[in-house]
Amino acid sequence: MPKNFYQRVLEMEKQVEKYKENCSEPLLKGLMHLYSEAIEYFGFMDQPDKCMQLQMRMQSILVRPYVLDCLTRFENKRYEEEKASQAQKKKIVLKSSSKMESDVKKRKSRRITS
Repeated sequence: MPKNFYQRVLEMEKQVEKYKENCSEPLLKGLMHLYSEAIEYFGFMDQPDKCMQLQMRMQSILVRPYVLDCLTRFENKRYEEEKASQAQKKKIVLKSSSKMESDVKKRKSRRITS
């Protein structure tokens, strides 16, 4: 069981409620991680009722509209960052390809003039 589980969960849930749509990704991930650890612990300890209770509690947080908005925002941010990274990689490949073509043309023209 995570150390000070109930105290930490309550504090993190208060923070989620306080920030709502402006909740940070590390806060939500941390809260879900705590719940996951506790669910695994009680599953290992063969306490299915406690597992179910924690799963329902975690799910009740995840379906809140402002939490869903935050999760969507985090996903969109990652998508945009990945898209920008791919565009940058493509630009680098095109530049190096263009440079290689230019170098080949220079070598060919040198051979012709020699």
